[in-house]
Amino acid sequence: FGDTRLKEKDNAVFVTGQIGFRRFLNFDFTLRNDWLSTLPPATNDILSKSFGGSFIFSDLLKIPFLSSGKIRASWGETPQSLGNGRRTSGIFTYPGAQYFAGSSNLWNGNFLQGVNSGSVDPAISGAVAKQAEVGIDLAFLKNRLGFSVSYYKYVSKDFPQSVPVYLPTGTSSYTTNSGEINKEGIDVQFNARPLAMKNLSWDISATWAYLLSNKIVDIDGDPSTNNGRQVVENIWGSGTPYLVHLDGQQWGTMFGNGKKRDAAGNPLLDGNGNFVTDANVNYGNVLPKYTGGVQNTFTVFGNFTINANIDYQMGGKFFSLSDMWGSYTGVLARTAGVNDKGNPMRDPVAQGGGTHVFGVDQTTLKPVDYYVNTRLYYENLYGNKIFDDYVYDLTFVKLREVSLGYNIPVAKLGIGKWITRANFSIIARQPLLIYAKNKDFDPSEISNLSGEAGGFPGTRSLGVNLKLGF
Repeated sequence: FGDTRLKEKDNAVFVTGQIGFRRFLNFDFTLRNDWLSTLPPATNDILSKSFGGSFIFSDLLKIPFLSSGKIRASWGETPQSLGNGRRTSGIFTYPGAQYFAGSSNLWNGNFLQGVNSGSVDPAISGAVAKQAEVGIDLAFLKNRLGFSVSYYKYVSKDFPQSVPVYLPTGTSSYTTNSGEINKEGIDVQFNARPLAMKNLSWDISATWAYLLSNKIVDIDGDPSTNNGRQVVENIWGSGTPYLVHLDGQQWGTMFGNGKKRDAAGNPLLDGNGNFVTDANVNYGNVLPKYTGGVQNTFTVFGNFTINANIDYQMGGKFFSLSDMWGSYTGVLARTAGVNDKGNPMRDPVAQGGGTHVFGVDQTTLKPVDYYVNTRLYYENLYGNKIFDDYVYDLTFVKLREVSLGYNIPVAKLGIGKWITRANFSIIARQPLLIYAKNKDFDPSEISNLSGEAGGFPGTRSLGVNLKLGF
């Protein structure tokens, strides 16, 4: 139970301006100052700025087949604070604020209460994240073909956050300004009209994003060391893979218990054919390296429109809690079937059944292999905290939506006086997972940062839509 009341205020002054010269040179800027009640009065203001410019060189240079060309650049700051009634590690962000958490347990007839164990920097302040971007936009053949390329770099430094503190000091965390995260990437957009006939047209719009780096330079506020570590998400516990931020590593690295391996990457086995546990396996990054999508629009006889949207991503990892429990309890197909001898896996090993396990002996480091009881194999994976078999690739290609629409000719039907436009469409959402490295899950439906935690399977839907304009 609990009784929480939160009230906060954000006052701001905002100024913006634009300057242009003969249409081909444009410049704009913004200036904003926020005063936040969630920060100490002496340091509660955040000043943020931005400016950008563009040069439309196609207005000066006449290049064959070039319809338009623009070079652009911008730089801006985004305020960062602890607003929206946020608490960090169980403490209010007001310096010196204390609160008592009630408990449903009684001691000698009295309700138990506890006080927060964290502390706040009295001089904590807001911060700004800085981002710069440069790009070029080109269009050709009377705008039937075009593309846009952008490069961006994002720096977030000294943002307000809670950092762990050695508990014997009397506090478990300290909310202060610390850390630095640098991010950079490339975004590409492509547009084309391959067909432009009287009764048929086809438009394509495609995007591709490449995450070059998302590096955590410092996470604990001490850039002189390289041992900062912050656990961000653990969807189950007990050694299962979890999301962690580490100094010098990419944002969103997944660690957890898994198979211990030799220098060549071979798993170590004990004398019974069980994998040896390593409590600090780096499973990789949870963020995909490439993301994007393709939208196709067909217009037939002027009134019929067909849309097909595809999106995709490549790279990234996720942990499946459902797969772990399903394998442990023996309800998944992977725990049945036949082994490499052609015999049922669930038959006794003495009768040719079992699961074939390969690796090297943990003592001699010589190659070994065993047939082990399939039930014991999956029970030991969980009992020994071996989760490698339940970490998968996030790569997928998905047909996200398909729709068929018809523009109703309201004028011909004699209702144009009351209705200016009308469109009827049939829409299918999530109709098809075209490709995924793992066939048991839809990676596009993963809800947690580090994986899926036993959620419901993704759903398809088919619906109709009627839009009317008056």
